[in-house]
Order: sequence, then C-alpha cells, then structure tokens
Amino acid sequence: MIAIDLEDVHKIYKTPAGEVHALKGVTLKIPKSTITAFMGPSGSGKTTLLNIISSLDRPTRGRAIVLGRDVATLGERELERFRLLNIGYLFQSYNLVPYLTAQQNVELPMLAAGVPRDLAKIKARLLLKLVGLEDSLHKYPVQLSGGMQQRAALARALANSPELLILDEPTSNIDLENASAILSLILALNKVWGTTVVMATHDPDVAAIADKVYTVRGGLVIDGEMPRREIKLDIERAKEIYEKIKAIDSTWREQ
Repeated sequence: MIAIDLEDVHKIYKTPAGEVHALKGVTLKIPKSTITAFMGPSGSGKTTLLNIISSLDRPTRGRAIVLGRDVATLGERELERFRLLNIGYLFQSYNLVPYLTAQQNVELPMLAAGVPRDLAKIKARLLLKLVGLEDSLHKYPVQLSGGMQQRAALARALANSPELLILDEPTSNIDLENASAILSLILALNKVWGTTVVMATHDPDVAAIADKVYTVRGGLVIDGEMPRREIKLDIERAKEIYEKIKAIDSTWREQ
C-alpha cells in the first residue's frame, strides 16, 4: 500500500526578485507504515517537499496523492478537515500556543475535530504520558525546556491519531538525551501503531532510523539507502497506552 504518490511535482514561488523553482519534477512513492527521511542543505527544497506531502501546500505542476486523496481536487475547507483528521505535523519551531498549557495544546486539535472535551482531556494526558510529560500537564510552554516543548509538540501532532506523521528537523534544537528519546518514540509509533513517518533532517544519526533515505538538492530528490539504526524500545509501554487511546478513538467516533 502506498501512502504518498508524487508524480512530476514542481513548486514555483513568485518573489519580487523573480520565480524560485523550489521543486523540479519530483517523482516518488512512499509505502504505508514506513519511515522515510529527506536529507539536504538548507534551501534544498526539503521543507517545501514536506509541505506538499502534508498537503499544507499544493504543487504548481504535477500530481500529489496523499493517503489516497488527490490534494489538488480538494477545496480549502475539505483540505483542512483532511489534514486535521489524518496528518500530524511536528514543526521545527514547535508552534505551541503560548497561553495554553501542555495539556490544552494537545487537546486543541481534538476539540477542533469534534472530540468531546472529557475524552480529549483523557487522551491528552495519555499522549503526554507517552512522551514522558505526565508531570508537566499544567505547565505553559515558557516553563518547559526545549526538549520538553519538542515532546509536547509531538504529543499534539499525535492528538487525532494521524495515519501520517510529518517531522521537520525533529531533533535540531534539543540535546542528545532528548534526541534519543524522540527517536525511540518515533520508532515505537511506527512499529506499534503502524504510523507512516516522513521527516527532514540534517543529522545522519536521525536519518539512520529510516527505512529509506533520500537526498534533496536544488529541488531534486536523489534516491539513496542507509542502514537502519538499532534503538532499544519500550514497546510494551507504548502498546499499553496505544490500547487505551484506541478505545477512546472508538468511543468518540461511534457517537
């Protein structure tokens, strides 16, 4: 099964200085339940590619099929709903709402999706426990370290149990210990939950957890391979939390 199918995708931005050709005919397929990494220097087109894959942006030319939907055929409201229910995005700058607590930040996408408030609270606490922030539920972003904000943002990205998780430089602003925790969690999500993960990174150690690694340079995607990195996972803990989250998802979707 294919999660992402890009065919001759171009992305051109118009600027006062002229046109910028950010993507130049990208064609690739990403299977479901895999981890894919894109590596390349700043300005190579990695973030533009993530924005196309996550349907935050549309191709100027070419076709992007995301989770079986041609994003070019969706209206803005339909596209927003599609992203909300199916795609989680961990931004490089976290993008946490500063006046909301960690728990409220995680609840926010669920409330937007129509999850009852009481169930959203329970699920937010489970997700924050999953990322190791069960003792920081009521702290505001300014009270959290960079690594803690990264984990809170990851919990928020998982709020609606997305089929596709997009990560933009997931370890760029955090220390080695927190980076290892994030990578372990990403692997557990993929292994236990079957989440399709697509990420951009500068770090070969991060890319090494992927099933497939591509190099992005000058708006072009170059095929490549890299051995998978072995990381010890707490699979049983992830499974236990996942079962509780599945039960919550089943409850509100049946209402």
